[in-house]
Amino acid sequence: MACVVVPSFWAAHQEQGDWRILARWIHEHLPYSTLYFFPTYWAFNIGWHERPERSIKSYAEPAGTFTP
Repeated sequence: MACVVVPSFWAAHQEQGDWRILARWIHEHLPYSTLYFFPTYWAFNIGWHERPERSIKSYAEPAGTFTP
């Protein structure tokens, strides 16, 4: 598990729900297991596993489970 902040993404996308843009990009390009997004700077925890869950959840609005 790692906690990540992408300052250039935050600078360009500060509207409510913009974290979903980053979540979709990660979903389409990286082999993650779990993603948890937070409202501060769209920080997220990304986890890996041998049997990935491929789940995306958020504490940022709109909170809950995100299905890309």
